[in-house]
Order: sequence, then structure tokens, then C-alpha cells
Amino acid sequence: CISGHIHESVGIDRLEDTLLVNPGAFKSGRYALIELEEDVPKVELLQVR
Repeated sequence: CISGHIHESVGIDRLEDTLLVNPGAFKSGRYALIELEEDVPKVELLQVR
């Protein structure tokens, strides 16, 4: 699950088998880089400076 509108809950979490990713507000330069090539997704939360 990828969400980007909830500004208060930036982060990565897991709910049972679902990976939850919220990079935060793009207008603040926040984004997520998600690689899906492996069995386990690699997720990085980044920010444009």
C-alpha cells in the first residue's frame, strides 16, 4: 500500500502481509524509492533538497 497524502504519518510499516509506505507530501520534496526485483521490496524514503 502506497500513500502520500497523510502528512502526519510519514514512514514504513507492516500490517500482517501488507507493506505500508507513506513518503509524506511531495510538495515538501518527499518521495519513496521502491525496488520490487527481490522477494522482499527494498524501500527508501528520500527528500529533494
